[in-house]
Amino acid sequence: MAEEATKIRATAKSRFARKRKELLKSVTENKGIDTVKRTFAELNEAWNLVEGKHDIYTIHLPEEEVEQSEAWINELQKWYSEAAAMQAQYVNDQIQLEKKQREEINRQEIIRIEQEKFQRLSEQMNMRKKSMETIFETLSNDAQNLMESKAKTLPQLCAKRLKN
Repeated sequence: MAEEATKIRATAKSRFARKRKELLKSVTENKGIDTVKRTFAELNEAWNLVEGKHDIYTIHLPEEEVEQSEAWINELQKWYSEAAAMQAQYVNDQIQLEKKQREEINRQEIIRIEQEKFQRLSEQMNMRKKSMETIFETLSNDAQNLMESKAKTLPQLCAKRLKN
């Protein structure tokens, strides 16, 4: 029975090692949050299985060998903890990256809106400027015409007054 428990425990460890490798690969190849979370869930499941198989294995061991077997499970616990920390860091980094990307998109949108607003104001100012130029030109022409007409009639008026 102890030999069978050893084989089962070794098989569980192999599965755990494969799932850990998959997780590490998904993180290093930047496969995305969903893939990393899925591979971590698979690793977690493999960890629970290996823990259970190890407990069964230790039941079949004499008391003096149980302590020695703890080094084996402690090493796997260390691997699991490192993988869990890596997964958490990856997810956190990706969330922060997505947040920064959204903020940059929002910033770009605000800049675009402000530029459009500035463009509209500039166009309005140009229209007002042209309108003022037209008014000024009209007033100038009217004043010039008035002065020219006065210049023609003024000598005649002066002559009439002198005659009277």
